[in-house]
Amino acid sequence: MRREVRITIPGARSEEPGQRDNGKVFILTEMPADQGERWCLEARVLMAEALGQPAPSASAGEAEALASMGIDLRNLRVHRALLNSRLDDMWTYVQYQHKPGAPPQPIVSGENSSIEEQSTRLLLRVEALKLNLGFSGGAERPSSDSPRKSPD
Repeated sequence: MRREVRITIPGARSEEPGQRDNGKVFILTEMPADQGERWCLEARVLMAEALGQPAPSASAGEAEALASMGIDLRNLRVHRALLNSRLDDMWTYVQYQHKPGAPPQPIVSGENSSIEEQSTRLLLRVEALKLNLGFSGGAERPSSDSPRKSPD
């Protein structure tokens, strides 16, 4: 079963800019392994090309390798069409739940989107990346409670 994360935008909803998504609940679902791997591979290649670097070794796993590259948006020069297609893929795994118990709805783009704030879109992208890059079934991950293993 794929992991899910519920994100509630804090605050009271208002029609004021910056507050239009307050109180809304979004459900993020982990990508299936095959799609996540493809997404990570393509994202790694795009990022490496944009940064003028060779893609890191995949021996640590695709998600770990992507996360190890770091993202500095000031240096990215990725072809926009490719970048947008990779970013748009993420919305397949994000849904909006307009009230408790109601079935989640897919995110649509444009004027009828349930996401009304740019800051909410960015927050959900970051959380989707954390959900998909922060887990690998076969890899041991360091945490704040465990020391990082040093290479021998």
